[in-house]
Amino acid sequence: MIQEGSTGIFHCAFSNCNRMPSLHIPKSVTQIYQDSFIDCFYLSRITVDSRNPKFDSRNNCNAIIETASNKLCFGCNSTVIPGDIESIGIGAFRSKTGLTSVTVPEGVKAIEYDTFKGCTGLKEVNLPQSLEMIGESAFSDCINLSKIKIPNNVKTIREYAFLNCYSIKGKVLPDKVETVCYGAFENCNSITSIIVPKTLTEINNMAFSGCRSLINIWVDAANPVYDSRDNCNAVIYKNSNRLLFGCCNTYIPDTVTAIDNNAFYACRNLKSINIPAIVTSIGYYAFNHCFDLTDVYYSGSQNQWNQIPAALDYYTNFSTNTSLDAATIHFNSQKNKTGDVNLDGRVNINDATYIQYYLASIRPLSNEQLELADIDFSEIVDIKDVTRMQKNLAYIL
Repeated sequence: MIQEGSTGIFHCAFSNCNRMPSLHIPKSVTQIYQDSFIDCFYLSRITVDSRNPKFDSRNNCNAIIETASNKLCFGCNSTVIPGDIESIGIGAFRSKTGLTSVTVPEGVKAIEYDTFKGCTGLKEVNLPQSLEMIGESAFSDCINLSKIKIPNNVKTIREYAFLNCYSIKGKVLPDKVETVCYGAFENCNSITSIIVPKTLTEINNMAFSGCRSLINIWVDAANPVYDSRDNCNAVIYKNSNRLLFGCCNTYIPDTVTAIDNNAFYACRNLKSINIPAIVTSIGYYAFNHCFDLTDVYYSGSQNQWNQIPAALDYYTNFSTNTSLDAATIHFNSQKNKTGDVNLDGRVNINDATYIQYYLASIRPLSNEQLELADIDFSEIVDIKDVTRMQKNLAYIL
């Protein structure tokens, strides 16, 4: 209990007080540090003395609000954010595991660092159209968050903003986003498709690292920096022909000359990949932690392959592409593109028809064709593959 007469609550004063169910701020407290109540998992009731000159808990909102600035400094498991709030403080709801849903009011322009980090019970978030920035680790480790729509006015998504949000899915890149930083959607295992809008000109190649269900990557044709030429399911720099990052369904076009650092890092469902002979550089950790990678189809000779510089660790001098080193390299060989079921070198509606004929027992498929028909990488060819292919051809998430 905070005694009347206390004037300040200092760094980590009540952090990790896991058994504290309620909190009352007396009228004498006029200074509270941002990390004073970090990781109070079961905090469910907050009140502020109505005579306090600096803070309030208006409308019985169960939060501490800085009155003059309308900034919500600290919340709890039962907070209802008032409609006149203009900003939310760093770590305001961190590790409030009992928080299940939240609505951020219009006028708020930024979700700050660690704001909802570790809210493992959070399932639904409603964000305002006024929002322009989602801060570092803002929703990281919200493992049950499944209902969230990122507003189109968001321009920046910072580092680890949605790290380990295993349940988030659907459209995650808003139409006006300009910058997506390192690890922004790392390990978001329910994301299956992304569309890079024309405004997005700065995306880190680790932004979607570890997204094991990601199988479709499209880039808006009007984007001035990147493309996904030939429906390759990868992001490629237009000017340099360098592949920035891909997924388990990437088919590297013959025009790509380099594979960037970390391009396929932790791409756990990547089983095989084609690499054109024109590639002269494979970056550091480009194929590290790709544990399922078994086959590489290289269109050049073994001599050409050996001339590609090894990406060695600066300190140990060991290879940083251990998964690539462990795979079987098929020289002078080329892999068919996933979806090219009729083996004509193209993926179109005719391939979907082939799958339908197979499912209706009208036409058999060879083992090679069955592998190419497994559009969703479920290891089973069924009607879901037909639906997924039709959506892919129509660029539908």
